[in-house]
Amino acid sequence: MINRHFCVAEDLEEVMTRWLWDPYIPYGRVTFLHGEESVGKTMLAIRLMAAVTGKAKMDRMGDKPEKGRCLYLTKEERLSEVIKPKLKEAGANLKDILIINDNIPITLADDSLKEIIRKEGISLMVIDPLSSYLEKEEGLVNNPGAVYPIIRKLSDLAEETGCAILVIEKSDGTDCFQSKAWRTGFNSCVSSFLCLEWEDESAFEERWLFHEYSLLSVEGDPIAYELTPGKGLKCV
Repeated sequence: MINRHFCVAEDLEEVMTRWLWDPYIPYGRVTFLHGEESVGKTMLAIRLMAAVTGKAKMDRMGDKPEKGRCLYLTKEERLSEVIKPKLKEAGANLKDILIINDNIPITLADDSLKEIIRKEGISLMVIDPLSSYLEKEEGLVNNPGAVYPIIRKLSDLAEETGCAILVIEKSDGTDCFQSKAWRTGFNSCVSSFLCLEWEDESAFEERWLFHEYSLLSVEGDPIAYELTPGKGLKCV
Protein backbone atom coordinates (compact mmCIF):
# COMPACT_ATOMS: atom_id res chain seq x y z
CA MET A 1 0.00 0.00 0.00
CA ILE A 2 1.26 3.47 -0.90
CA ASN A 3 0.96 6.19 1.75
CA ARG A 4 0.95 9.71 0.37
CA HIS A 5 1.75 12.70 2.55
CA PHE A 6 0.03 16.02 2.08
CA CYS A 7 0.00 19.49 3.55
CA VAL A 8 -2.73 22.08 3.98
CA ALA A 9 -2.28 25.15 1.79
CA GLU A 10 -3.29 27.44 4.65
CA ASP A 11 -0.35 26.15 6.72
CA LEU A 12 2.26 26.99 4.09
CA GLU A 13 4.56 29.85 5.01
CA GLU A 14 4.51 32.59 2.41
CA VAL A 15 7.92 33.61 1.09
CA MET A 16 8.21 37.05 -0.46
CA THR A 17 10.45 37.28 -3.51
CA ARG A 18 13.45 39.57 -3.14
CA TRP A 19 14.45 41.26 -6.34
CA LEU A 20 17.82 42.39 -7.62
CA TRP A 21 15.94 43.83 -10.60
CA ASP A 22 12.15 43.56 -10.47
CA PRO A 23 10.77 41.59 -12.36
CA TYR A 24 13.80 40.46 -14.37
CA ILE A 25 16.31 39.06 -11.84
CA PRO A 26 15.31 37.63 -8.43
CA TYR A 27 17.64 36.89 -5.54
CA GLY A 28 17.96 33.24 -4.56
CA ARG A 29 17.23 32.06 -8.10
CA VAL A 30 18.91 31.38 -11.44
CA THR A 31 18.38 33.78 -14.35
CA PHE A 32 19.38 32.81 -17.89
CA LEU A 33 20.61 35.58 -20.24
CA HIS A 34 21.25 34.61 -23.85
CA GLY A 35 21.75 36.24 -27.24
CA GLU A 36 23.93 36.30 -30.32
CA GLU A 37 27.70 36.67 -30.10
CA SER A 38 28.89 40.25 -29.43
CA VAL A 39 25.35 41.55 -28.83
CA GLY A 40 26.37 42.94 -25.42
CA LYS A 41 25.52 40.24 -22.86
CA THR A 42 28.76 40.81 -20.95
CA MET A 43 28.20 44.58 -20.95
CA LEU A 44 24.74 44.09 -19.46
CA ALA A 45 26.24 41.84 -16.76
CA ILE A 46 28.88 44.48 -16.03
CA ARG A 47 26.15 47.11 -15.63
CA LEU A 48 24.37 44.81 -13.19
CA MET A 49 27.55 44.25 -11.16
CA ALA A 50 28.08 48.01 -11.07
CA ALA A 51 24.53 48.54 -9.79
CA VAL A 52 25.09 46.00 -7.00
CA THR A 53 28.51 47.26 -5.90
CA GLY A 54 28.43 50.94 -6.88
CA LYS A 55 26.39 54.02 -6.07
CA ALA A 56 24.22 54.29 -9.19
CA LYS A 57 21.44 52.00 -10.30
CA MET A 58 21.03 50.78 -13.87
CA ASP A 59 18.63 52.51 -16.27
CA ARG A 60 15.03 51.28 -15.94
CA MET A 61 15.92 49.44 -12.75
CA GLY A 62 13.36 51.03 -10.42
CA ASP A 63 14.73 50.66 -6.89
CA LYS A 64 18.48 50.34 -6.57
CA PRO A 65 19.46 46.83 -5.42
CA GLU A 66 20.91 46.32 -1.97
CA LYS A 67 24.62 47.06 -1.92
CA GLY A 68 26.56 43.80 -2.12
CA ARG A 69 29.47 41.93 -3.60
CA CYS A 70 29.75 40.06 -6.91
CA LEU A 71 31.51 36.91 -8.07
CA TYR A 72 32.34 36.88 -11.79
CA LEU A 73 33.33 33.65 -13.56
CA THR A 74 34.81 34.48 -16.96
CA LYS A 75 37.17 32.93 -19.50
CA GLU A 76 38.19 36.38 -20.78
CA GLU A 77 42.02 36.36 -20.66
CA ARG A 78 42.51 40.14 -20.90
CA LEU A 79 41.10 41.07 -17.50
CA SER A 80 43.25 44.20 -17.06
CA GLU A 81 42.71 45.41 -20.62
CA VAL A 82 39.04 44.55 -21.14
CA ILE A 83 37.09 43.76 -17.97
CA LYS A 84 38.56 46.24 -15.46
CA PRO A 85 38.12 49.34 -17.71
CA LYS A 86 34.49 48.38 -18.45
CA LEU A 87 33.75 47.88 -14.75
CA LYS A 88 35.27 51.28 -13.93
CA GLU A 89 33.34 52.99 -16.73
CA ALA A 90 30.11 51.47 -15.40
CA GLY A 91 30.79 52.83 -11.91
CA ALA A 92 31.46 49.52 -10.16
CA ASN A 93 33.27 49.31 -6.83
CA LEU A 94 36.18 47.12 -7.90
CA LYS A 95 36.95 46.07 -4.32
CA ASP A 96 33.61 44.27 -4.17
CA ILE A 97 33.97 42.26 -7.38
CA LEU A 98 35.79 38.93 -7.16
CA ILE A 99 36.85 37.27 -10.43
CA ILE A 100 37.42 33.58 -11.11
CA ASN A 101 39.43 33.07 -14.28
CA ASP A 102 40.36 29.38 -14.40
CA ASN A 103 39.68 26.23 -16.41
CA ILE A 104 37.99 24.24 -13.67
CA PRO A 105 34.51 23.02 -14.70
CA ILE A 106 31.48 23.19 -12.43
CA THR A 107 30.66 19.64 -11.31
CA LEU A 108 28.10 18.03 -9.02
CA ALA A 109 30.82 17.33 -6.46
CA ASP A 110 32.16 20.91 -6.46
CA ASP A 111 31.18 22.98 -3.41
CA SER A 112 33.88 25.63 -3.83
CA LEU A 113 31.43 28.23 -5.19
CA LYS A 114 29.16 27.81 -2.17
CA GLU A 115 32.11 28.34 0.15
CA ILE A 116 33.17 31.53 -1.65
CA ILE A 117 29.61 32.94 -1.77
CA ARG A 118 29.13 32.41 1.96
CA LYS A 119 32.59 33.49 3.08
CA GLU A 120 32.72 36.62 0.90
CA GLY A 121 29.07 37.66 1.20
CA ILE A 122 28.29 37.41 -2.52
CA SER A 123 24.84 38.63 -3.60
CA LEU A 124 25.28 38.26 -7.40
CA MET A 125 27.24 35.57 -9.23
CA VAL A 126 27.71 35.80 -13.00
CA ILE A 127 28.83 32.81 -15.12
CA ASP A 128 30.01 34.07 -18.51
CA PRO A 129 29.51 31.86 -20.45
CA LEU A 130 28.10 28.71 -18.86
CA SER A 131 29.34 26.45 -21.68
CA SER A 132 32.96 27.23 -20.75
CA TYR A 133 32.40 25.78 -17.28
CA LEU A 134 30.82 22.50 -18.34
CA GLU A 135 32.72 19.24 -18.71
CA LYS A 136 30.87 18.62 -21.99
CA GLU A 137 29.93 22.07 -23.26
CA GLU A 138 28.30 20.75 -26.45
CA GLY A 139 25.55 19.18 -24.32
CA LEU A 140 24.12 22.61 -23.53
CA VAL A 141 23.02 22.99 -27.15
CA ASN A 142 22.60 19.41 -28.33
CA ASN A 143 21.33 17.69 -25.20
CA PRO A 144 20.07 20.08 -22.49
CA GLY A 145 18.87 17.12 -20.43
CA ALA A 146 22.49 16.08 -19.88
CA VAL A 147 23.23 19.52 -18.42
CA TYR A 148 20.13 19.63 -16.20
CA PRO A 149 21.91 18.26 -13.07
CA ILE A 150 24.35 21.19 -13.17
CA ILE A 151 21.54 23.73 -13.65
CA ARG A 152 19.72 22.06 -10.75
CA LYS A 153 22.87 22.35 -8.64
CA LEU A 154 23.13 26.07 -9.42
CA SER A 155 19.44 26.50 -8.54
CA ASP A 156 19.97 24.79 -5.18
CA LEU A 157 23.07 26.93 -4.60
CA ALA A 158 21.10 30.13 -5.27
CA GLU A 159 18.27 29.06 -2.96
CA GLU A 160 20.59 27.98 -0.13
CA THR A 161 22.67 31.17 -0.18
CA GLY A 162 20.12 33.75 -1.33
CA CYS A 163 22.51 34.76 -4.09
CA ALA A 164 21.20 35.78 -7.51
CA ILE A 165 22.92 33.68 -10.19
CA LEU A 166 23.08 35.06 -13.74
CA VAL A 167 24.00 32.46 -16.36
CA ILE A 168 25.11 33.82 -19.74
CA GLU A 169 25.13 31.81 -22.97
CA LYS A 170 25.32 32.40 -26.72
CA SER A 171 22.22 31.69 -28.82
CA ASP A 172 20.60 32.64 -32.11
CA GLY A 173 18.25 35.14 -30.47
CA THR A 174 14.64 35.36 -29.29
CA ASP A 175 12.57 32.18 -29.61
CA CYS A 176 15.45 30.35 -31.29
CA PHE A 177 15.90 26.59 -31.07
CA GLN A 178 18.29 26.86 -28.12
CA SER A 179 16.01 29.19 -26.17
CA LYS A 180 13.00 26.92 -26.59
CA ALA A 181 15.04 23.87 -25.59
CA TRP A 182 16.41 25.61 -22.48
CA ARG A 183 13.01 26.92 -21.39
CA THR A 184 11.54 23.43 -21.79
CA GLY A 185 14.44 21.61 -20.15
CA PHE A 186 15.33 24.04 -17.36
CA ASN A 187 12.04 25.79 -16.48
CA SER A 188 11.79 23.98 -13.14
CA CYS A 189 15.09 25.42 -11.91
CA VAL A 190 15.57 28.65 -13.91
CA SER A 191 13.21 31.39 -12.78
CA SER A 192 13.78 33.94 -15.52
CA PHE A 193 14.87 33.85 -19.16
CA LEU A 194 16.19 37.03 -20.81
CA CYS A 195 17.31 37.58 -24.39
CA LEU A 196 19.39 40.51 -25.62
CA GLU A 197 18.90 41.05 -29.34
CA TRP A 198 19.81 43.55 -32.04
CA GLU A 199 17.03 45.88 -33.22
CA ASP A 200 17.82 44.87 -36.83
CA GLU A 201 20.85 44.25 -39.01
CA SER A 202 21.07 47.90 -40.11
CA ALA A 203 21.02 49.33 -36.56
CA PHE A 204 24.16 47.80 -35.06
CA GLU A 205 24.18 50.02 -31.95
CA GLU A 206 20.56 49.37 -30.94
CA ARG A 207 19.50 46.37 -28.86
CA TRP A 208 16.39 45.11 -27.10
CA LEU A 209 16.20 43.12 -23.89
CA PHE A 210 13.26 40.70 -24.00
CA HIS A 211 11.86 38.94 -20.95
CA GLU A 212 10.89 35.58 -22.44
CA TYR A 213 9.76 33.75 -19.30
CA SER A 214 9.25 34.41 -15.60
CA LEU A 215 8.31 31.87 -12.96
CA LEU A 216 7.76 34.39 -10.17
CA SER A 217 5.97 37.30 -11.83
CA VAL A 218 4.47 38.66 -15.02
CA GLU A 219 7.19 39.13 -17.64
CA GLY A 220 8.73 42.59 -17.72
CA ASP A 221 8.41 45.00 -20.63
CA PRO A 222 11.05 44.93 -23.40
CA ILE A 223 13.82 47.49 -22.85
CA ALA A 224 15.72 49.29 -25.62
CA TYR A 225 19.47 49.81 -25.21
CA GLU A 226 22.24 51.44 -27.18
CA LEU A 227 25.82 50.16 -27.12
CA THR A 228 28.35 52.78 -28.18
CA PRO A 229 32.16 52.98 -27.79
CA GLY A 230 33.17 54.90 -24.69
CA LYS A 231 29.62 55.04 -23.31
CA GLY A 232 28.88 51.37 -22.83
CA LEU A 233 25.31 50.07 -22.65
CA LYS A 234 22.76 52.84 -22.16
CA CYS A 235 18.96 52.71 -21.99
CA VAL A 236 17.33 54.54 -24.89
